[in-house]
Amino acid sequence: MGLFDSIFGKKMVTSVGIDIGSFSSKLVKIEFPPKGEPTVEGLAVRRYPSRSISDKEIREREVLIGVIQELVDAVDPEITEVIASISGHKVMTDIFMVTRPKGKVKLDELVLTEAESHIPTGTDGVSLSYEVLEEIDEGRRLRILLTAAKGDYVESYVDLLDGAGLTPIIIDVDYFALYNVFTYNYEVPEKGIYFLVNVGYELTNIAIIVDQKLFTVRDISMGAKDIWSRIQSELRLSNEEVSRIISGETGWLDETSLRGAIFIASDDVKVGLDMVYSFLEKSLEGRGVDKYYFSGGGSLIPFFMEAMKEKLPTEVEILDPFQKIICEPFFFGEKKKDEVAPLYAIATGLALRQG
Repeated sequence: MGLFDSIFGKKMVTSVGIDIGSFSSKLVKIEFPPKGEPTVEGLAVRRYPSRSISDKEIREREVLIGVIQELVDAVDPEITEVIASISGHKVMTDIFMVTRPKGKVKLDELVLTEAESHIPTGTDGVSLSYEVLEEIDEGRRLRILLTAAKGDYVESYVDLLDGAGLTPIIIDVDYFALYNVFTYNYEVPEKGIYFLVNVGYELTNIAIIVDQKLFTVRDISMGAKDIWSRIQSELRLSNEEVSRIISGETGWLDETSLRGAIFIASDDVKVGLDMVYSFLEKSLEGRGVDKYYFSGGGSLIPFFMEAMKEKLPTEVEILDPFQKIICEPFFFGEKKKDEVAPLYAIATGLALRQG
């Protein structure tokens, strides 16, 4: 259930997901044939020329509109409808239990009533979304994941897309897009705990799957920006030199020094993941994490995945959003698929909401 569902049940031959991040925007267009696997028809990413978004707040609307229009022109100028998402500190999540309603009472009404006691400011002017995570006692009780965001925050993104000539047919949240892209592309074992970790520029989103079900979602208040800042400090680099590394120019830098700095800089991610697990350990009955799947721009930082494999106590893997989606190699240019694809995890998960 999306925060801005205006076309429940509409079937689309093609679907477009747009991930408006704090550092760049990513767009993916997928075609869903009547038979066979879906196919990527186009994808593109564009970095912002300045701090156009800060703490998920839109700061430079006109700049962002230009970037989004560039994305659309690069993929398909005829695109008019997209599926987008929001995330950040202005998005609240909570989990609670409800008894399945009887008679004429609808689940939507019951969740709205329950939400009043879970949102400190009340539900006036708030956009709500929820997912049924689990049915218990033969379906008599439901475990609900509630997501809420201030209406003006949601509206700022709707307005931004409208300014770029796009209609957001659904506005979802990053956690659900991450969950969607994973469950579509991977066979999830009946038993197991999996952390889906999307390392964005300012924020790291985590969707946690337990025994095939979405168990909960969490954020770590750090991302690629913090890693790069730590690397800059460790190696005493200028802003221009850091920009060169971010752009993939690393040949001028001593590889051993860069690797060492990234191993140090990634400590905070490890600490954040440990804190998330510690908070949930009791409810997980002491079971350990079976595997971590990483995506997002932060996962593509040189040596970052190597550091995570060394620091974390179990299996670590890059999430491939196109594992069961046909995506021709030319979309990745001279780079390998796993050097680019994780950047599009959220956008692809959104596009998979084709109905």
